[in-house]
Amino acid sequence: MLAIGVLWWTVSREAGYTISGHALVDLLVVLGAVAGAWRRGLPWQDGLLWMLLSRRLHYDALSSLGGFPHLVILSWVIVAFLLTMVNKEGSRALLVIAHASLTMDAGMVKPIGMGMTIGWETSALDLLLLSWILRTLFLPRIESLSAPQPPGKMAYGFFLAAIWLLHWHRTGPASVLTGRYILTASLLLTFCIRLGAFDLSARDAVEALAISGLPICLIALGMGLADASDLAVLWRKRFFAGGLHPNLFGAWSLAMCLILAVPGSLCWIPAEGRRVMRGFGLGVYALMLFGAGSRIMLGLMLLALLVGVVIAAGRWRWLIPLGGMAGGFVALRILQEASWMEWTHNERWYIWASAWQAVSASLWTGKGIFAYAFLPQTIPLDRALWVYDWNYPHTHHLFLEALLWGGVPLVVMLGYLLIARYRRAAEAGETLWIPLLALNVAGLADFVWFTPGQLALGLLLLYLPDNSPSRPAYAGRPRGSWRGVGLALGLLAGVGLAFLPDAHRLTQEAIAAYSARNKNWSEVFDQANRLAPWRIEGRLLRLLFAWSAGVTPTPKDRAIVADLRCQWPDYYLLAYLEGRLALLAGSPEEAASHFRRSLALEPRDVYGIRWGLLALSEDAQGRDPASAAWQACQRIPWGGPLLLDHPVRGPAFRTMVKNGLLATPPSDVFALLPALTVTDSLLRGGERIDPACLDSWLLPGMPHWMREYALGLRLTAAGLASPEATLAACARDWPEYGVSRLLACLWAADRYDRFDLITSAARRLAAIWNYRNKNDEDLESPFLLSRALIARKEPMEAARLAARLLPMDPGNPWLLERYGDALAAAGSMPEARATWQEALSALPAARLEPGFPAGPRLGLAQVGDQWTLFFERALRRFDSLAPAYHREQWNALADRLQRKIKG
Repeated sequence: MLAIGVLWWTVSREAGYTISGHALVDLLVVLGAVAGAWRRGLPWQDGLLWMLLSRRLHYDALSSLGGFPHLVILSWVIVAFLLTMVNKEGSRALLVIAHASLTMDAGMVKPIGMGMTIGWETSALDLLLLSWILRTLFLPRIESLSAPQPPGKMAYGFFLAAIWLLHWHRTGPASVLTGRYILTASLLLTFCIRLGAFDLSARDAVEALAISGLPICLIALGMGLADASDLAVLWRKRFFAGGLHPNLFGAWSLAMCLILAVPGSLCWIPAEGRRVMRGFGLGVYALMLFGAGSRIMLGLMLLALLVGVVIAAGRWRWLIPLGGMAGGFVALRILQEASWMEWTHNERWYIWASAWQAVSASLWTGKGIFAYAFLPQTIPLDRALWVYDWNYPHTHHLFLEALLWGGVPLVVMLGYLLIARYRRAAEAGETLWIPLLALNVAGLADFVWFTPGQLALGLLLLYLPDNSPSRPAYAGRPRGSWRGVGLALGLLAGVGLAFLPDAHRLTQEAIAAYSARNKNWSEVFDQANRLAPWRIEGRLLRLLFAWSAGVTPTPKDRAIVADLRCQWPDYYLLAYLEGRLALLAGSPEEAASHFRRSLALEPRDVYGIRWGLLALSEDAQGRDPASAAWQACQRIPWGGPLLLDHPVRGPAFRTMVKNGLLATPPSDVFALLPALTVTDSLLRGGERIDPACLDSWLLPGMPHWMREYALGLRLTAAGLASPEATLAACARDWPEYGVSRLLACLWAADRYDRFDLITSAARRLAAIWNYRNKNDEDLESPFLLSRALIARKEPMEAARLAARLLPMDPGNPWLLERYGDALAAAGSMPEARATWQEALSALPAARLEPGFPAGPRLGLAQVGDQWTLFFERALRRFDSLAPAYHREQWNALADRLQRKIKG
């Protein structure tokens, strides 16, 4: 243990991290816990390793969650205190497994990179599990240890499936993830087997997860409350923290509510504190389940409440009205902002169809664990905007995901294990099958088993019995052969785990060196990639940072991209990169072929970059780009500006797209949505469109949000045609407007300095904005309102609004300028000049984008294709036409900032 701890400390450079902010304080906590645990019979080497690993897990959680750090620090201090108080191996086991709840955040299992992909960086948790397993196997005597238990059919079934996966997926895009995931799962399962040798049950272990998971849920609740301006906003928001999706919070909270709701739980806590802790835990998880807003989880909770009301009818009648009220609130939450078309044309139907195409190509072998992000996601082109927001990392279905991981054999094995578990529970009268069944049912609409915390929860519920019968104490040694083989394998695995995160650490160091403008960043990247040549994100980041630093792409770079595409032939990003490099090299025909391949693999293109570049490539060849241009202009953030604002071909593209728009009026809602988004792109570019044209598009039966979108575009079109009449109509009718019309009204009022109208309309918008879409915030109205507040002599409130927007859109010169304006109005001229200087420094990077939004950059909300976005930003440095986009406007902004700085 000491050797593994020294390796971990050295390789991971733990001296560079602190939990409390002071290395000495961290050291005192570690030494105090080690000394106290040693007095309780835990060897100091084990205690030291556990505290170092616990510190790292808490540090990772602290870095990932982004709010209320004192809750994470308190969690670590409590772990240290409890380690000094317990003297039995079973209690120490609960402390060990409790750390899995810290890895509940999806951001902690993502690779270093951008976009919706999944990695598996869990070396600290793996080492913690391994150290406890080795301790229980190989120490001479452990008083509480019972006779070692056989693993059982379920464990054998799992390992059979693991061997199948490793055999078939030892190479390919999912090979590393498959191996790392199976390593963690194997250690968790071995932990379950060893835990069964103690007088502990699955209930003890999952309740430890429930209690230790409270800090993360409290952080999410706190962040949700802090961001909500009033109760109405709080009702519409969905809570999240760090990289943790609300649906993951919902699944975790649903399971924990069902676990803690059973009478007699938390028996390992002193009797006087059980009721308080149980009530507190239930309250937090119920609020988190409600706040996460996951409809499938809420539906299952509603079913549980109905069952509870039926049971209470015969015994505790006073619970019936409380259950009915709770059920009513849950039902309202489920139906909130829902529409019939949202259910019948939900994105999941298209995701499942796309996933089935990938599954059917390798039905018996699968593609490996977490492979979906690297596979074709072929959404029908005429439905692409309905499935527009992400490039998905998983299939949103438990059994489809299992088919994708290991084919039919893995699904058969999973089905057998689940059926065996339910039969065993029925025979023994257990209750933990209920949360397991609830999560399996939820798995029919989502997949939540891609974080270590969820995996630990699932394996504990699947393998361990609810209540373990007492067994006679066993104080002997395991057999010598067992010990020798196990010790050798354990030490080998421990050393390997200590070195596994080395490439991850070196990549982080390379990123830090690049950010600090350290010249050796490229050498550190090369070292990391030599250690782990299979990590695609490391090689991609090396290229991205080089190009972002101004290093011109070389033939060697093109060879690296071509090599990557040979290894990952179905990954759309690599085909895009080949096309972009070919276009820069003056080969539009070759570029177009690569862009077509990329779009065939993933046609949604949430930014419109690839569709726009395909249109430019076809136009450069003299071919008709109309079809690609039509698709590009449906993607407002980048696709529209790439073509409509093009410094040479912009007028031709505007005419082409506008004629295509007016030639065929939309006949149904699926044709209407592309027409509306193309109209939006044209209007944002200043193109005139007859408002009466949009009147004929108000089709019967169209969703409310689409109707409001059309009316908002009509208002914008009318404002371009007759601004005074439109502004008068806005001043008269704004209380009846929805979100889209209010935004159009705000921009029109800002153009003509109608600050009274901006204030009124912004308040109305805050009252009706739909915050249900995860973290989709309103950025435009606070930006416009801040200018009105400056004019009304309320600069401090304006500065507060602008400062709140900056973290959501960092490096935005218009937000920085507005923040500086507010500071100047408040009399803080030195800070204002520094902020304006920061805005001026941000211009070279900002003008790499083709648009000139003069406000928040809405495209940053689409985070599912960030690889393409960042690569395009970097490669536009070498595009001779890129600096010509909006040249006069950019120069005017730079001149204005310089005048403000000079005073």
